[in-house]
Amino acid sequence: MRDPHGKRPHTQSRRAARAGVLGGVAVYTAHDIHFTRLGYMWTAVWYGFAVFEMVYVKAVIDSVQMTTWSRTYYQARPRAPSML
Repeated sequence: MRDPHGKRPHTQSRRAARAGVLGGVAVYTAHDIHFTRLGYMWTAVWYGFAVFEMVYVKAVIDSVQMTTWSRTYYQARPRAPSML
């Protein structure tokens, strides 16, 4: 599989980066003094929604013809209420 620029992805380095992130999360949660399952559950729920939203927006942007400004507006609009 190739990326949009025609290059092969560096799968080993990507896997190593993901393993490093997951390892860091594991070390942090293992040594967190104020660890509560409920807190990490809500963090996981938030993360799941954030990833879903990012993937959905990317799919829409890739499937619809838009100008650069239209893409920027479409991506920023869902976040606007949180800025008020």
